[in-house]
Amino acid sequence: MTGVYQKWMLAIVVAGLFQLYACDKKSTGSEDGVISRVTIRSGYNRVQLSFNLGNSRADAFLVTHSGSSEVIRINASQAVNDSINLFIENLEQGYYTFKVEAVRVDGSSIGGSQIVNARTYGDTHISGLATTPAADLVFIRDETPYLSWSGSFPTDYIGTEIRYTNVSNQTTSIRSYIADRVSVLPGYKEGTAFEYRSMYLPANSVDTFFQYPLKHLLLLILPALPISIL
Repeated sequence: MTGVYQKWMLAIVVAGLFQLYACDKKSTGSEDGVISRVTIRSGYNRVQLSFNLGNSRADAFLVTHSGSSEVIRINASQAVNDSINLFIENLEQGYYTFKVEAVRVDGSSIGGSQIVNARTYGDTHISGLATTPAADLVFIRDETPYLSWSGSFPTDYIGTEIRYTNVSNQTTSIRSYIADRVSVLPGYKEGTAFEYRSMYLPANSVDTFFQYPLKHLLLLILPALPISIL
């Protein structure tokens, strides 16, 4: 009985060692290259790729995208706080597929590649942006003038950038957001021209887009009365 028991114990030990070996081999094999989920954000003729190194033992990462033979190499040592953030510039407006692959020092793959898709924005997108809702200038003597917006807001519209002349004859630029409801113009010089343009921020975009071209407006102000400018 003792001999049989010893054989069973030996078999259990061997099986355990084999399992540990298999697990160790797995953790240092294809999973060495595994990185966290790659996220991508769109922008004006560019995108931003981001991912964490996690437990990856890769020495570098190769990034390629559809429509180009260029290979971008990012060394693991370039990570900041265990994260890689890469901007890929000079992309025409359109849709792209990006591949991130983990590699050794010599460039050979160790697995862990990921593929993500994204679009980029360009001048065609900007030229198609909707106009800002109509505005009324409210100018009351001894009070701060403001623009009051009316109408429905276009998709992705987040606010308006306004440039105007102040009482010191200097050009002032302010940004007013949708939640503000009105756009206050501190120090606005009565009777002077000003211009404004809409601001847009599409979902998952790294860039804010501005309506083009700017609207140039010349106002004739009647003090204490709201004057429609559109």
